[in-house]
Amino acid sequence: MNTIYPKAYLYLAVAVILQLTLLPIISLDGILPNLWIIVLFYFTLEKGKMWGIVTSAVFGLFFDLVSGNTIGSTMFSAALAIYIGGLFTGEQKNERILHSYSFITIILLIATVHSIVFSLLTNLDIRSSLLTLLLKQGLFPGLYTAAFAAFVVIIASRKN
Repeated sequence: MNTIYPKAYLYLAVAVILQLTLLPIISLDGILPNLWIIVLFYFTLEKGKMWGIVTSAVFGLFFDLVSGNTIGSTMFSAALAIYIGGLFTGEQKNERILHSYSFITIILLIATVHSIVFSLLTNLDIRSSLLTLLLKQGLFPGLYTAAFAAFVVIIASRKN
């Protein structure tokens, strides 16, 4: 059954626009949080893993086209990251994940994977070390994204 989720797509579109326009203002040494990955995983918990993978590929391609990135780099890295995040989900677990620090931990993992894979596909510098790739281009953006994800957990906890 193919169901359209306009609310999810609207939030994702707004998150992508914010990612490209306002978030560069708060970058720390060129490191940005992946706001749209947080929104995407939030709705993946609601809609299911397969919805998340397909939607991440579509919005990743849209992100690549709008931002001027290498075509397919964000699409592949986001779909892989959401697939990995989807491994931690399940029908009974999704509500618990959103209202706990598991959400932040999973966001840290998927944002780090997304950043590392994206960096490998777009701007791999053979002069940089593996430690640079893992820390500056992977873990630091993941930590910054996880800090933003903490707000989602706080808002979701207060909602109930």
